[in-house]
Amino acid sequence: MASSNSAGGSPPAPSRPAAILALSIGNAVELYDFTIYSFFALTIGKLFFPVQSEFGRCC
Repeated sequence: MASSNSAGGSPPAPSRPAAILALSIGNAVELYDFTIYSFFALTIGKLFFPVQSEFGRCC
């Protein structure tokens, strides 16, 4: 017995509401990641790039 999907070999496309939900979840996760990074950007910069080291002095 041949399946109806054997000609193309690709899985069926998701329904429109499922695709919109998946895109919305992806965008929410990206926004959460960007927000958390923006809150901690100064702290991360101070911890990983201290000014007291010889590499932090420019002049």
